[in-house]
Amino acid sequence: MPHLHMSVLSVKGTADSIRKILKLLRLTKPNTAVFVPATPSTLQMLKRVEPYIAYGFPTLKTVRDLVYKHGQGRVGDKAVTLTDNALIEKELGEHNVICIEDIVHEIATVGESFRAVNRFLQPFKLKRPTERWKNERKKFVEDDELGFSAEKINEVIERMS
Repeated sequence: MPHLHMSVLSVKGTADSIRKILKLLRLTKPNTAVFVPATPSTLQMLKRVEPYIAYGFPTLKTVRDLVYKHGQGRVGDKAVTLTDNALIEKELGEHNVICIEDIVHEIATVGESFRAVNRFLQPFKLKRPTERWKNERKKFVEDDELGFSAEKINEVIERMS
């Protein structure tokens, strides 16, 4: 099962080691989200940056909603919105990924082509929730939503989509 990671705080003024980990996770801007497999090395990195991110296990619905609403792929140096299956087939066809639903499947199941699909996808740009955050101390989510939040990540993402 993939982890969904969401950067919720600005990285300005943080230690270099924290910024480096967030950069490795591709979470360099607030309110962005990425998928990564739950591996021991990934989990170790997440522990170091827990005060700056929220993460958990996304449902199939959350994966699908993110890909359809906010999905962009990298083609050359440009980010392209995922609206054309021909583009997906051209970029990921060698991995047997030919449409948006194949992308959703690979992400949700951490399939054989997860790594290629994830490299193709840009970090998902999310909105701040419409309601005010409870703790405005530069935090964009409630304290109990930071760090590992298991299935609660789905509620957080829904508010930000």
